[in-house]
Amino acid sequence: MANIYVNHTGSSTPPYDTEAKAARNIQVALDAAVSGDTVLNKADQNYVMNGTDQQAAQFDVDVNDNVTIRSYYSTVGDQDYGGVYYKDSNYGWAVIDANGGAFHVFSAGTKNKLRWYNLKTINVNTSYISFYIAPTVIKNGCVVQNCWITGGQKAIYGNSLRDLMIRDCRFTGVYSSASSQAVVYTTVTATGVIVVSCEFNHGNVLNSITFGGYGCRVCDNIFNIEGSVTSVIDIVGGTLISNNVIYNGGSGTITNGINAQSNASGSSIFDNIIVGCTTSINDLATINFGGWNCFYNNGANWTLHTGDIMADPQFMNVANGDFRLKPTSPCLNTGKPVLGGNLQAYNGYTTMGVWQRKSLLRWK
Repeated sequence: MANIYVNHTGSSTPPYDTEAKAARNIQVALDAAVSGDTVLNKADQNYVMNGTDQQAAQFDVDVNDNVTIRSYYSTVGDQDYGGVYYKDSNYGWAVIDANGGAFHVFSAGTKNKLRWYNLKTINVNTSYISFYIAPTVIKNGCVVQNCWITGGQKAIYGNSLRDLMIRDCRFTGVYSSASSQAVVYTTVTATGVIVVSCEFNHGNVLNSITFGGYGCRVCDNIFNIEGSVTSVIDIVGGTLISNNVIYNGGSGTITNGINAQSNASGSSIFDNIIVGCTTSINDLATINFGGWNCFYNNGANWTLHTGDIMADPQFMNVANGDFRLKPTSPCLNTGKPVLGGNLQAYNGYTTMGVWQRKSLLRWK
């Protein structure tokens, strides 16, 4: 296992194993990577896909299994979880400017355990995707974490995957609103997909999340939507949706907060707060495993389950991105009953909505 460096001032001397010998092109570093290697992009300036700084074509990650693409600002690890620049608004990511090009930013080959951390993609053509993860046969264990994606046809597309983890990411900007488009879109052959601790703060799109496969999870996310969306979360069977905030930021219409398709009967929906939708939960599957959700200022809701309430959740300061709950909130300690030592439980009850921090991330 080795580190392969990328920066604008390296001598581009193989094996690119120091900053001084760094490759200047991300694709050169990816082509040199073998299983277990980490490609380290120094976030000192933008990487522009213009044919001069970087290639004017997608970055192909198809050489070996178990390759990590990670960034750092001054020392390796300072942008990682717990690092000094983790999600810092100025230094938290290496910026990749797709320059409006007619290509995906990253295209993943038929490999297992590909991981991307600490990357920001900007200026993506709305016909193309930032992270196109679509092997030709089923592969496992890919991760997109602490990435900031600012537009495109989709932010992340997953196909033929098991256990894709999307964590601590931010989604802003403009995406395609055409049929079958979503910010995060996975097909029927992508199972066990997890979206956790992310912030969706984008404009118009068909759906924020579309899952075609089974056994997926959407947990502890903020959907502070600033455009028109047909369904924030669109699911089929066996999906767990818990502890999310779905909030209409007022710049458009959210038709469905959650759309449970007719084959989603094995799903569970609880401990969510849904505000300002035409329909909070469009339950075409008659889901039995649900309840302890808070609905406010929606046009219609599903048939209320045990523990569901209709009340103002009393967020701290939505205008400043603060979705914590005030001490007087009816959502505090009134969520789904639990047994054992759940740290989010009080007197046997969880709290609805996201965990009680100013922001799950550090965008504000």
